[in-house]
Amino acid sequence: MLTDMYLTFLDSFSDYQVPFKLSKKQFVDKFVSKLKIDFDHSVGAWNTTLGMDAFVFTTIAQYQNKRIAYNGGTGVRPKARKNDLVVKMYDYLLPRLKSIGVEQCVLEVLVQNQKAIRAYQKVGFKKTGLLRCYKLYNPTSLPRHASVKYKLTSAAQPILYESFIDESASFLDALLLDGDYSQEKIIEAYDQSKCVGFLIYQPSFSRINLLGVSQIYRRMGIARGLLSALIEIEKLKNITVLNVPEKGAGLNAFFTNMGFKNELNQYEMRLDLT
Repeated sequence: MLTDMYLTFLDSFSDYQVPFKLSKKQFVDKFVSKLKIDFDHSVGAWNTTLGMDAFVFTTIAQYQNKRIAYNGGTGVRPKARKNDLVVKMYDYLLPRLKSIGVEQCVLEVLVQNQKAIRAYQKVGFKKTGLLRCYKLYNPTSLPRHASVKYKLTSAAQPILYESFIDESASFLDALLLDGDYSQEKIIEAYDQSKCVGFLIYQPSFSRINLLGVSQIYRRMGIARGLLSALIEIEKLKNITVLNVPEKGAGLNAFFTNMGFKNELNQYEMRLDLT
């Protein structure tokens, strides 16, 4: 079954606006291990002679005080795109989500992917926010605050980290605050014995997931120091940051000032089921 899903995934994203090629191991790590796809409440469309044509991967979790069904990925093979399969899959899926108490469905979609946006709107999804995505090319080490120390840690402090974040993280990154760091590394910033900032990242995807600094320690170069520590530890060629809420003005300004390019944006879309 995983092989069928993987092959369908590759074909579905073969002409995607953004190159999105994963090895089978990366596919399993991303969707099965990390995103924890709920296969009982995901759905696929099958062609009786050619196999799987499309899928909607679903993750169910508490998010922003609601029971949420998150669309972790929708894919439709190019040859099957005139069959309205996204709408048909949701027609099948939504009653089942309601029956287990799901209050809302959430997804993200590239701003320029108008065909997908129209399909989701046909299901009933509405745009609820803009999420900015950034990339830093050829990063180099940056100056650090002299009295602050930076270190890798395996002893995460999710409750403390959440207090350092102004805007609610996107669904994917909010999952990290529930304590699953199996594919991440964490750098913390310390003023003597006090943790005053953190950065969580995924080495396998060169991606920063979350970054936060205590409010009373801001504008002291600590976020810059965390980024510099990441650059020095990992020696990454590029660094990406996905789904920074547009209303998070401070974080967006930081990444821009550090030289990150805002090359892509996504809409957050939601569908209320209650």
